[in-house]
Amino acid sequence: MDDSSIFSFLIILILISVCFFLIKRGQKTKYDEHKNEDKFKKRNLKDKEIALKEEKEKKAKRLKDLENYEIDKEKKAKLEKELELINSVYTEKEIEHQKYIQEQNKIKQKEDKKVEQRRIEELRKLNFEEVKEKKEKLEKEIGISDKVSNKNILNKEEVKEKKNYTNNVDILSITNFENKIKNAIPFHQLSSPPPIGNIEGSIFECGCGSKHKMQFNKHLYLADMGMLKAVFLSIDCEYINALKYKSMFSNDIENLFSTRWLKNKNKFGFTKSDMMLGGGMPVAINMMLSQAI
Repeated sequence: MDDSSIFSFLIILILISVCFFLIKRGQKTKYDEHKNEDKFKKRNLKDKEIALKEEKEKKAKRLKDLENYEIDKEKKAKLEKELELINSVYTEKEIEHQKYIQEQNKIKQKEDKKVEQRRIEELRKLNFEEVKEKKEKLEKEIGISDKVSNKNILNKEEVKEKKNYTNNVDILSITNFENKIKNAIPFHQLSSPPPIGNIEGSIFECGCGSKHKMQFNKHLYLADMGMLKAVFLSIDCEYINALKYKSMFSNDIENLFSTRWLKNKNKFGFTKSDMMLGGGMPVAINMMLSQAI
């Protein structure tokens, strides 16, 4: 074999090797492409599965939320219906309770009236000197008991609450004032005119710090507290005073305690008026103001 033949053989061998290499490389490239394509498909499939799962979870959550909302809505509707029924019964019971209180107060008032009448009849059987002796004795005892009572109040309550005093008048908050007159009977619920005595023109100390002359058109009679005590509204200085007449035979007046008239507040600041006879102080004040006008 000559050199040219050997050279030709080598060229052919090289060409065959190159072709084989190219074929193998093409096959590998195609395999890699198929492999990448499979990975891409698998990844897309997995993403779709995840998205589908999330969508199902969201849908289930929306359904659950909607179901809970319907349950809460139904529960709320039931509660509102129950409250409506309770309110209807409450209104009836409130009216019944108010009537019961009024009836009890009327019964108590009648009983007190009978006791007073019996006592008056007993006193009428006495002569002048005996009545005078009893009068002076009681006035003395009442004066002493008032001093002791005031001292006890100062020691127990007044110091604790740091109440203010103006011209020896005990100034209370509207709440404490209301508690102290809770058993008072408003003037429009009295069966007979109050035994206020001959006090018009008398001088009394007011919670405002001044002394006033008792004039019924300026100091409005609101309620009877019994035992020659009553509640008055001084409309000019806007104070409510609990006053005590010294006796039926005297025109001296003592101020037991006082409070500011909160005329711009609801029910003038009184909170227990609904439980009092005839609507309590707010009704009495409005009626007296309308009469004064």
